[in-house]
Amino acid sequence: MSIATRARIAPAVFFAPVVILALVGCEQAGAPAIDDALSQLPTPDDVGIDEKSICDGAATWAEVEDGTSAQIELARSVGNIVWDSGIGGTVGGARWCSGALVSPNLYLTAAHCFDEDTAIAGSWTLPSGVTEAQDFCDNMSVQFNYQTEGGVTPAAADMPSFDCLEVVEFDYDGNDYAMIRLDGEPGAEFGYLEVDFRAPVTGEAVTLIHHPSGVRKKVGTSTVQTSSGTWLSHRADSQGGSSGAPIIDGAGRILGVHTNGGCVADGSDHNWGRRADVILDTAEHLTVYDYFDQRESGNLETSDSFGRAVAAGDFDGDGFADLAVGAPYEAPGSGPTSAGYVSVRFGTAAGLDPSTEYGFEQSGGSSAEAYDYFGYTLASGDFNGDGYDDLAVGSPYEDWGSITDSGMVQVFYGGPGGLSTSAGSWLVASYMGGANETGGQLGRALATGDFDGDGRDDLAMGAWGESSDAGAAYVAYGTASGVTSSGSDRFTQADLGVGSVESGDYFGFSLAAGDFDGDGRDDLAVGAPFETPGSGPSDAGHVTVAYGTSGGISTTGAQGFEQAGSSSPEANDRFGFSLAAGDFNGDGRDDLAVGSPYEAWGSTSTAGMVNYVYGSSSGLTSSWYGFSQSGVGGAVEAGDYFGWAMTAGDVDGDGYSDLIVGSPYEDLGTTYNTGWIALRLGGRYGFSGTASVDHGAVAELGASDAFGYALTAGDFDGDGDADLAAGIIGQDSDGASGHGAVMVADID
Repeated sequence: MSIATRARIAPAVFFAPVVILALVGCEQAGAPAIDDALSQLPTPDDVGIDEKSICDGAATWAEVEDGTSAQIELARSVGNIVWDSGIGGTVGGARWCSGALVSPNLYLTAAHCFDEDTAIAGSWTLPSGVTEAQDFCDNMSVQFNYQTEGGVTPAAADMPSFDCLEVVEFDYDGNDYAMIRLDGEPGAEFGYLEVDFRAPVTGEAVTLIHHPSGVRKKVGTSTVQTSSGTWLSHRADSQGGSSGAPIIDGAGRILGVHTNGGCVADGSDHNWGRRADVILDTAEHLTVYDYFDQRESGNLETSDSFGRAVAAGDFDGDGFADLAVGAPYEAPGSGPTSAGYVSVRFGTAAGLDPSTEYGFEQSGGSSAEAYDYFGYTLASGDFNGDGYDDLAVGSPYEDWGSITDSGMVQVFYGGPGGLSTSAGSWLVASYMGGANETGGQLGRALATGDFDGDGRDDLAMGAWGESSDAGAAYVAYGTASGVTSSGSDRFTQADLGVGSVESGDYFGFSLAAGDFDGDGRDDLAVGAPFETPGSGPSDAGHVTVAYGTSGGISTTGAQGFEQAGSSSPEANDRFGFSLAAGDFNGDGRDDLAVGSPYEAWGSTSTAGMVNYVYGSSSGLTSSWYGFSQSGVGGAVEAGDYFGWAMTAGDVDGDGYSDLIVGSPYEDLGTTYNTGWIALRLGGRYGFSGTASVDHGAVAELGASDAFGYALTAGDFDGDGDADLAAGIIGQDSDGASGHGAVMVADID
């Protein structure tokens, strides 16, 4: 990513403090004690703040409490930088900056607040040795909640401050922004703002929320005057101390960071800020969030579970990944109850475009019927080799004739206009060498991979309910005309030589495809999480790996695995509940991650765990490793079910696959089953780093949201990095309980 260089605007600079992103979780010895200084905060009368700057009269200038309810809510994340008395003499005479939280602990502001040359130009008195941005950080904190409430100025005790621990990013000569890590999680209390990835539009309304000269929050409104290069301009009033304040668009997202005052009385010039979309192109710690539900293409209805399944693929062949989302409990239109529905959005350079959303229901080999649950599972792949990805949709509760819940999979083919809304292929067990069985549930799991190496993707399908829930897996192969049932394969554990057909194993509950031996053909991992391996513990779980050949999946040479490495098989672990494949160490061979969400970690039941094993020239090795939530910065707690869902993708663009793990029943604070996602970064020697994601930036945290119930990764904005899409199946709004939603995150 390149950094655009622009000359600074020299005249009439008000040194508005820039908002810095604060990161949590670290402690630093010797951080200054700032709290006592808060009692010395100036009042508006002290600094004459009731006088506006010289912007035109069309702009407003109001206390936060006089703003709209939306402005007041947005204002909570805006903080006031407070300098230690060692800088600038007394606190009352210190310099001030503004800024906003963009995560629970990251604070975005202007770089010139941390620049020595700028500080000297502003007549700041610097202590000996203060020459770097980190030196400034060591002498400051960010204070929140300094705003009028009911006409009363809050007491110092009601204005919590958070010390600056680290300057995470600093770009003065390029985009004049900085991000800092704060001690604690102010975002958990005050919220945080999403950063917009689109270019500002001249004439659109914007709001500036800031602490001019360090006093109580002010709200200014205006419009975008100009937008070019790295800059946008506006005429919302500001004064010294406004630097770093967020310039917010109509959707409540940060469109820019205020940096320069330039208004003149005749209206010929403006105040200035740096464009947030340009900052995003260079920032390494900013995450762009998008959030959507069915309101663009349909109604929000109770218990639709929009986001129960997600799949990424380039359905229109334009180089941007598109996103398909399943709502299996949807009653499409006035159609049958829980017939199911699938929604698709196209990717663009600005991310997923809500204006392109369209949807479809079951068609072709069967029409929509009550309780089919069309869209329960999804998988994408180019099955006909035409350069456009296609979409497989599972309806595991489809009745075939009089056979209840035998299951069905339909394939919708891509093209220049996206997916056809009429199924081009439909697959049932009897077409593929099996038998349609009551409760067989073909399509309960789906995966795609080129198992025969012919350049076209093939489709693997789980039928976990066959043979009294012993389970089976099917593979239908891609051809020039698409997926065909002709020549399909059906496997049980006995067929692969790694076990016997036993009632209640649920072989085919989960599937993943990856080239574990590096021979150019994908291999297939099949989970049987309710397997009792040998004479071992009940429902400990088992995973079978069958290898691809020029003739497709082979019945010889398969491997069988139980839990190993950092944990041994235990009753009800359900090893194999979820699977994900990716090249986490970059050796050219895929590796396998296995979720055990019911694992008891120590004495903590159902905390969950992930095991993983690396590929080699002879296939997966016998050396297993594992981690719980404590290995990725979380807390091990009962009922979190860490490892419930997983996906792999290169989210940081370094050439190594990364692993994304969902814990949808994680409690956040006192809010139960909200959900949480962990990220493990791949590297030369395997996993090398961790991070976490929650959806508080884009949606209100709610009980039973189940954020992270389903996961996929795709490059929706074409920047070369995979983006994350996560289902939030329990999301509520507008009176509709459990309608569901999806969050998309561009994690740089």
